[in-house]
Amino acid sequence: MSQFWRDRSVFVTGGTGLLGSWLVAELVNRGARVTALIRDGVPQSRLYTENWHHQINIVRGCIE
Repeated sequence: MSQFWRDRSVFVTGGTGLLGSWLVAELVNRGARVTALIRDGVPQSRLYTENWHHQINIVRGCIE
C-alpha cells in the first residue's frame, strides 16, 4: 500500500454520513491524521459503531 497518506493532515466534512464515515476509516487505516466536521451526533453511524471517533479529531459545527 502506498505511504502517500501517512502522517498527512486531512479534514473531512460530514464524518457521520455514509461517505464521510467510510472515508474517515480508510484514511485512518492509511495513517492519516484526520479531523472530521460533524454537524449532528449520529450514534448509529459507522464512525461511532466501529469506534473510529476515538482515533480522530472531531469538530462540531456546520458550514453555513
